[in-house]
Amino acid sequence: MVAAGGEFRCFDLAGVPIVRSAAAQGRTAWDLQVVGGRLYVLAAGPVVSQDVRDKHRYGVVVFGQPVDGRLLAQFATYIGAQSLGLYEDGRLAAASAGALPARLSTAADGQPHSQGTETVLFAALRNHLGEPQGVVRLTVASGALSLTDAALWRATLWAL
Repeated sequence: MVAAGGEFRCFDLAGVPIVRSAAAQGRTAWDLQVVGGRLYVLAAGPVVSQDVRDKHRYGVVVFGQPVDGRLLAQFATYIGAQSLGLYEDGRLAAASAGALPARLSTAADGQPHSQGTETVLFAALRNHLGEPQGVVRLTVASGALSLTDAALWRATLWAL
C-alpha cells in the first residue's frame, strides 16, 4: 500500500481479503470486513493502465463505508424494517433508530422470533471467506412479515 487516508490512515489494508483478492485476480469486488474493530463495506479494485496492451497492475484502490447508524437507517427505510441493529462481539455497535438491547440476547440463527407485535430476525454477517464479521438484528411489524426471512436478508445484504 502506498498511501491511506481518512479512517484507514492507521491500518494496513494489504492483508484484508478483498484487497488481496483485487490485487491477485485483477477484479473489482466488495465485501463486509471488520477493520480496526469497526465493520465496513469495502470495495477494492486494481489500478491499471488505459492501454489495454499493458497488463501490469499498479496497485489497488480501496473505498470503505462504515456500517453505522446512518447507513443502517437508510437500509431500514429501503427494506421497510422498523429497525436494524449491528452487533459486534455481542455488543450493540450501531442502530438505525430506537432503543435496541445493548447486548445480543439470542443466537444468530436466522429464524424469526416473535416479540409481541414485532418479529425479530438475527443473522450472522460473514465476509466472502466465511469469516464472521458481526450480527444483524432486523425488526419488522409481525403483520408485515409477508416475505420470507431469506428474502429479507437477501434484500438487506444486497443493499449493503
